[in-house]
Amino acid sequence: MNSDVYWIWFNDVRCLTLKQKKNFLDALGSPRNIFEHSMYDDFTEQIDIKAWRKLHEEKDLEQAKRMDFKNKILGIKMIRISDVKGYLDEVSYKQWPLICYYRGNLSHVPSVAIIGTRKVSDQGEKYTEILCDLYHDQGMRINTTLTEGVELKAAKYCVDKKLSVNLFTSQSLETKYSSYKQDIVDQVLVEGAVITPFSVEDKQHKYAYVVRNRLMILWSEMIFLAEAHINSKVLSTIKLGSKYKKSIETILGPSDSVKCGLNNFLIENNIASGLSVSLDEAYRVLSEHPLSQMLRSEPLTRDEIERQLQSHNIDINELLLKLEMEQIIVYKSDGKWHYNGW
Repeated sequence: MNSDVYWIWFNDVRCLTLKQKKNFLDALGSPRNIFEHSMYDDFTEQIDIKAWRKLHEEKDLEQAKRMDFKNKILGIKMIRISDVKGYLDEVSYKQWPLICYYRGNLSHVPSVAIIGTRKVSDQGEKYTEILCDLYHDQGMRINTTLTEGVELKAAKYCVDKKLSVNLFTSQSLETKYSSYKQDIVDQVLVEGAVITPFSVEDKQHKYAYVVRNRLMILWSEMIFLAEAHINSKVLSTIKLGSKYKKSIETILGPSDSVKCGLNNFLIENNIASGLSVSLDEAYRVLSEHPLSQMLRSEPLTRDEIERQLQSHNIDINELLLKLEMEQIIVYKSDGKWHYNGW
């Protein structure tokens, strides 16, 4: 019998905790051995006798066979815990599920999870692109999701630039998405992988995204927060990264910025390290220009800007063009220039 069937069976056993299942594997080596072993012999220190008896009440392979057959038709493969033993760090290995599922081309090269707010700003999108290029050039694969905002932007940018990416999903791998997201998924599968903790038989539940994020963090060497406000739900993912001893990095923004409030909080509290400075010195200088500071307070017309900056002896048109090209300011239908950066 296909060994995948035994892995699926053992993963879906409900009477054992993950720790107990791992104890069984340590004692007997594989799910097939566990299924076929009929005696409670000489491994009392590793396996609880009550757990052993309960396990023998769940020896039914029929559902596992159906799932395995469906996986083969859909081109779904498994990542077994035995596959990652020499790849994951000790903390991540202890938390890794028995199996998860993927399609595409899996690679064990170092990887970075790029995460952030759903309400990404123009500047947040710019930095997301810079980060994808930066870590790709360092030989790392990008890990992200289809969540709107920073993470979807990272996925889209990677497939457009043909960068290697792992896409983590909170749904089974037979799921069909909207045409926009499905196109991203299809392109990811050419060079990268789509990975999920959920089987084709699992039903969607409210906190599936938490399980997905946890898997992505365990797989990643480090986490990079591109952009998030102080109350963003992405903080829960940051906490997972801290719990599992992952390196956390972010970008320093203006001290009074709302859009990257969480970025600054992580740096100020020594939670984030590494690239905790602006990636673009030219942008930093422009964002601190007196005009940028003025527009952070209130939108202004061109005439109002000229009056307030008349003592600075600068070319207003050239300055407006530079700031607009960097997406720090934007001209809106009310006839005023608005601050658009961090």
